[in-house]
Amino acid sequence: MNTQNMTTLYKNIPWMYSLLHEEATGAYYLQVVCGTSAWYEMALRLTEAEVALFLADLAAHDPEKHMTLLAKQVMGQASTGIAGREYLR
Repeated sequence: MNTQNMTTLYKNIPWMYSLLHEEATGAYYLQVVCGTSAWYEMALRLTEAEVALFLADLAAHDPEKHMTLLAKQVMGQASTGIAGREYLR
């Protein structure tokens, strides 16, 4: 997974996730650290609705309002991924 060319818009240290923007494509990703004894990162491509919601949360200075819930879902389903969702590989 190559996230080097992405801009980090928000980073949550306690829950170990970041909101990333890929300027070349305009895509937004929620990058989450997953695992127990071995850690790895997964980057879920966000839907347009999620992007609008998360950007509104950032503007309202409440970025964790919705992002943390989705990050927890990504962590909980890391072994199979969230059905029907696109991940950066």
